[in-house]
Formats: sequence, C-alpha cells, structure tokens
Amino acid sequence: GRWLHRSIVFQNSMWVIGGQRCGATETSGEWTSDTPCRRTNDASTPPNNYGDVWVSVNQGAHWDETTASAAWNRRAGHALVVFDTSDLEVLNPRENLWILGGMDGFDTAHNDSLTTFAF
Repeated sequence: GRWLHRSIVFQNSMWVIGGQRCGATETSGEWTSDTPCRRTNDASTPPNNYGDVWVSVNQGAHWDETTASAAWNRRAGHALVVFDTSDLEVLNPRENLWILGGMDGFDTAHNDSLTTFAF
C-alpha cells in the first residue's frame, strides 16, 4: 500500500506522486502485510518513501509508471499543485505541476518547491 502520497488531475490525466510504502509487500508473487500505515519513531524501521510518478489516462482503469525515480528526492506528505503561468509575462507560459515540501525521513523536512513538467 501507499499513504502520504499526493494525487491530482492534470492535463486530462490522473497523477499519483511520491508517498510512503505501508501495509503490504510483494515478494515472489506473495503479498504480505508487514508495515503499519502510521508514523513511528522507531529508527530500526525508517520510512520507505517513493520517488515515483504514476499516470492514468482512463479514469484509473490502468496506471502507467512514468518514472520509478524522479529527479527530486523521495518524499511523503508533500503538497502538489497546478500552477498556470499563462496570465503572467513569462517566456514559456504553460501549466506545470509543482511539488512543495514534504518529508524524507523522521526528522528531515524539505523546504523546497520543484516544478515537474518533465518526468
């Protein structure tokens, strides 16, 4: 399972970005429940954050992984917004997805903003 991810509708597609693994693990075709979907301060089991990007063009019936390891640091609990620059006087106006902040571990908070127009 996945939690603390972000999802959004952008350019007529549904997107899922980042998050944290929890609940189940697949090993050799077998799924087992091994990681609780809750925060813990147990340093022996650090968070397993995702740095992937998934997209569905058919209302969630099928998902494609656009990248398993995006250019930004793996993170969970981030914000994800669409920012349209077409009303601004910029060289290349367009809609972009932006990732804001998030956590990459127990104590490390990101203080950044990243545009994600290219995966």
